[in-house]
Amino acid sequence: MRALKIFTATVIGVITLSTLTYAYKAKDFIPLEELRQDAFSGAFIDTPQGKIAYQWHLPNKANSNGETAVLIHGFSTPQFVFDKTTPALVEAGFRVLTFDHLGRGLSDRPEGTYDADWYRQELRQLLQALKISRPVHLIGYSMGGANATTFSARHPEQVASLTLIAPAGFVPEYSFATKLLLTPSLGEKLMIVAGRGSLVAGFQRDIAAGKITEDILLKFDRQFFVEGTTNALVSTLRNYPMHDLADDYQQAGKHNIKTTVIWGEEDQVVPAKIGKPKITQAIAHAKHFVIEGATHSLTYADSAAVNPLILNAIQ
Repeated sequence: MRALKIFTATVIGVITLSTLTYAYKAKDFIPLEELRQDAFSGAFIDTPQGKIAYQWHLPNKANSNGETAVLIHGFSTPQFVFDKTTPALVEAGFRVLTFDHLGRGLSDRPEGTYDADWYRQELRQLLQALKISRPVHLIGYSMGGANATTFSARHPEQVASLTLIAPAGFVPEYSFATKLLLTPSLGEKLMIVAGRGSLVAGFQRDIAAGKITEDILLKFDRQFFVEGTTNALVSTLRNYPMHDLADDYQQAGKHNIKTTVIWGEEDQVVPAKIGKPKITQAIAHAKHFVIEGATHSLTYADSAAVNPLILNAIQ
């Protein structure tokens, strides 16, 4: 009985503190248009789900091979997560398309159920809106890898190759703190109060280790003060099958699409020891590469090792 009282008091305390802190931080919310006014050389396009911020990175005409690579970012870090990868692909002659998921970066924050089909439709609608009909090379990082897999499973005719970097779909069970984010109403408040802090701490560790510069953290953090961002993130946590996307991986594997998977040896978010055997079972022909000493921050902290593997996968 004593333990139950302590637990109840703790939960009430968390709810009260989160509500008060959220109310305080809400004063700092900024309009999405203010965020969009910052330097951005890309563009926006309307889709049935909302307006998506995207950017073309194009090679010189003499260097172009005419092929398109679409880079899909993960759960929370917008398209700039590929800033160290894009130049290598452009130099190799690829037309590179990057974009912000709805609910992140400079894209709209529509209400909806952010599940696997939401992200499949997002990518399909973006390609349709941009009139991209030829098969593309899909390169997905973290949750973006799972997005790319789901799209490949349903639309194999639109996929030239599939490159997955630390892909989600077999993520370990959430911690108790993360599970609190799934609580209706409370989760949205906790995300900006505690969830944001946890994500920021990951960037700070990379900065301290000399793997990234502070400007990445500043760009990442500002999006949280656009109303609707935390709703989109929490909806994704509640509805996206981060832990078990086996059916989509198996379906993608049946289409015999050239598939490459890149892992970080020390990744604790998407551990290779969990995901690698399961993806191997689902996509037997996939080639796997594990980067020694790398964590989950592969695309920006270990781009020198990642970029050659991507190029080899799509050339």
